[in-house]
Amino acid sequence: MRLLGLVLLLALPAAQAATEWLPYHRARVGSHAIAVQVADTPAQQQRGLMGRSTLPPDTGMLFVYDAAHALCFWMRHTPLPLDIAFADAEGRIHTLAQMQPLSDTLHCADNAAYALEMPQGWFERKGIRSGDVIRWPLDQAPGLMP
Repeated sequence: MRLLGLVLLLALPAAQAATEWLPYHRARVGSHAIAVQVADTPAQQQRGLMGRSTLPPDTGMLFVYDAAHALCFWMRHTPLPLDIAFADAEGRIHTLAQMQPLSDTLHCADNAAYALEMPQGWFERKGIRSGDVIRWPLDQAPGLMP
């Protein structure tokens, strides 16, 4: 039993760091340059920013899905206060929400192919609104489509 407890204790930091190793990519939201870690697999999307308590300035996580559909996010096991922007297949933001740390409250949007999580208050400080476009990768055409 002690061995099982030790294994679980040692596995926790590894699980929390599961997405911290993802490389950063350049992106833009409206006219603002950002760096994003891209979560494009189900495992990366499920882990998201769980366990993270800080993010470098002007960085976030971009969740990329194969097609637009209804998406819901929560903040379980995420101590970092975040905002989320949901965007359609062209990268056009249509829904913004503030998410409170460690909350099971669902934040949902229809017709979303992308979700961008940034530190809480970032979208408001930068004047980002519905209709603004997320561009990623930057060496491609406008919008998110690679």
